[in-house]
Amino acid sequence: GAVPSELGQLTHLTSLRLSNNKLTKSIPTNIGQTMALTVLDISANSITGSIPSEIGFLTNLESLYLNDNSLTSTIPIQMTRELKNLSKINLNNNQLSGAFPSEIAFIAPLQVFMISKTSITGYIPNEICDYIL
Repeated sequence: GAVPSELGQLTHLTSLRLSNNKLTKSIPTNIGQTMALTVLDISANSITGSIPSEIGFLTNLESLYLNDNSLTSTIPIQMTRELKNLSKINLNNNQLSGAFPSEIAFIAPLQVFMISKTSITGYIPNEICDYIL
């Protein structure tokens, strides 16, 4: 089945873990209404389409796991500009493309950023080294 669009109504939900459930179709855009989320894990499914830019509304998000799906397109700029609390991002094993998001260097708490087995291109920005202790 699909990721239910009704999830957007759960505005106080702090953790959503739907990995390994054979989910299909795309991530609903109203996922951005679940603004209390700190963990979003929709990994290891058969999700298609792009990463919705509305994920950028999840300003409390600390961990994002979208790995092992069939996501396409680029990493939305809103995700790297607005999510300043992210410490873990796993986008491995998707069909993502486009340039490496240079804004990722400015997410200060970021500890893990995984994009292997994608078609992301470009350079890793030098600024990312400013946060390595």
